[in-house]
Amino acid sequence: MLNVEQIAEICHEANRAYCKVIGDDTTSGPWDDEPQWQRDSVIEGVEKIVAVRSMREIPSPEVSHQGWMTTKLKDGWRYGPKKDEKKKEHPCLLPYRELPYTQTVKDMLFIGITWNLTENDRRHEAELQAVRNKAIKRAGQGDETAKEDKACYNDNPVVKKEIDDKDMATPCPAGDQNDNPVE
Repeated sequence: MLNVEQIAEICHEANRAYCKVIGDDTTSGPWDDEPQWQRDSVIEGVEKIVAVRSMREIPSPEVSHQGWMTTKLKDGWRYGPKKDEKKKEHPCLLPYRELPYTQTVKDMLFIGITWNLTENDRRHEAELQAVRNKAIKRAGQGDETAKEDKACYNDNPVVKKEIDDKDMATPCPAGDQNDNPVE
């Protein structure tokens, strides 16, 4: 069973590999070499997706990006043409619809990894509930980021779509031994 921090590490390393392949210089270093604030940022992103999942809602890449951007701006970051940790500048501090497709893939990967590593795993129920309770507590204590995240998730019609057990348990279409779809 993977915990939130382990899932965050997997997300980080997948993003790092993706950035390397596409030639994106905003990539970070290996998880163990990253400063704690960087790891905390990824962990927070995973917690938000897990919280949404625990409410049986589907997170959207746009809302995920908005949550990341809100946290960055709150921490003093601003848009810059190149990632610069000292100046706190990042080229992805733009509305989601203005990002190049290669950058939106990062949000899709992040959600996909988190979603699939927690899918139908009832062993995580206590952890999922703890993350959800933490988010609710932060929102109740005046944490504006948590309130904005909750508002984004609750007001987004795509995210608001409820999913039921049969949708979650439906397997992919059957395929032959080479995973080619069977008609």
